[in-house]
Amino acid sequence: MENQIENVIRSFSAVSGIAVTFFDNDGNIVWECADACKFCGIFDIYRQAGSECRMNLSSSIKLASQISKPYLFTCLAGLMKIALPLNVGGKTQGCFIAGPFIAGSLREEIVENIFALNNIQGGIFVDIVRGLQQLKQFKPADIGHITDLFGKCLSGAIVSEQTTSDIEEQGESCVLSEFPQLAKYAGADMNHLRESESKLVQHVISGDIKKSVEVLRDYIHEVSKAGYGDSAYVKMKLAGVCGALFSRARGRNGVNAWDEDACVVLMDGLNRSSSVSETSLRAAMLVENIAHAYMCELYSIRSPFVRLVIQNIREHYGDKISLRGIAASIHTSPTYLSALFKQKTGMTFTEYLNRVRIAKSCEMLANTAAPLYDISERSGFDDQSYFSKVFKKIHGVTPREYRKAHSG
Repeated sequence: MENQIENVIRSFSAVSGIAVTFFDNDGNIVWECADACKFCGIFDIYRQAGSECRMNLSSSIKLASQISKPYLFTCLAGLMKIALPLNVGGKTQGCFIAGPFIAGSLREEIVENIFALNNIQGGIFVDIVRGLQQLKQFKPADIGHITDLFGKCLSGAIVSEQTTSDIEEQGESCVLSEFPQLAKYAGADMNHLRESESKLVQHVISGDIKKSVEVLRDYIHEVSKAGYGDSAYVKMKLAGVCGALFSRARGRNGVNAWDEDACVVLMDGLNRSSSVSETSLRAAMLVENIAHAYMCELYSIRSPFVRLVIQNIREHYGDKISLRGIAASIHTSPTYLSALFKQKTGMTFTEYLNRVRIAKSCEMLANTAAPLYDISERSGFDDQSYFSKVFKKIHGVTPREYRKAHSG
């Protein structure tokens, strides 16, 4: 790294009170400044390759490199960070990560997340308290300015030989603040977005598929409104939220190979999407898959009957299956099993069966050239018209529209 760039980043860190770390293109830590502010350094998970923390960082670094702009994101604990790629001569040399810092005030859920992510031992408790006390806190309305400053510091160092006007132009094009057109709306809107994100996470990890998708739709509407319909902003927000959910879910018992493979494909598709509608569709499917994985994990432990219903549906979705037949196989009442399944999952047996069938049809639509009637039948639907109706009800588009958006 050039000394001039390093000096500028150190100056930013000194002025803002935010620690900055530089990662190379392989995800290795090359350089750090303001170590005293580096709260993450307390935990082993921060330096472990393949850990949830590092996977979240890698995902954010990748997205920042793709858009070549500062990317403000929330880590798994709920703390804020900024990813800023270092592009010199048209080539990405690595990525700076500024943070963590706190948006607003320290919330109880952040502390809970920190303890949940790390195997906290008694001796480290004091360090955690001291580290949290030292973290910088910024008002939501100020975070956009911090992101702006970070981007302009780096772009100014890179193009120092240009005129002042050129630097300003470069800086403006480099900066994509978490709060676009900040002066036009209040910080309270950002608080509402964070509340929606928190609500979404809670529904997903509780395995409530239906509620997760509903909350996501409201969240997408709010994000689109906050970003004035800008597709890049919407994609950045949704990729950040979905990436954090996916990173958190990977490796858990409920996320089997089928779920993870589907999520990897959807996450890649989300990063490559070019419109708000396409991004929204892929995010909805991704959230549904992750919530489904959590539900499988939760109810494989809490309710053996629900576990058996889920297992039966996942293994025989393409066959003619019914709640009555499953109830008979486990020697219980269909009425009781129906009520139990609805109580535990928030969906009826038919709703869940249709969601699994539609998820499998999505795989075939995206990865094969099979005709719709064949996909409908292989997914477990006898009637292609009913298949199309259910598909549009769940995803908001027809099977043909979905295939057109996801093929190739």
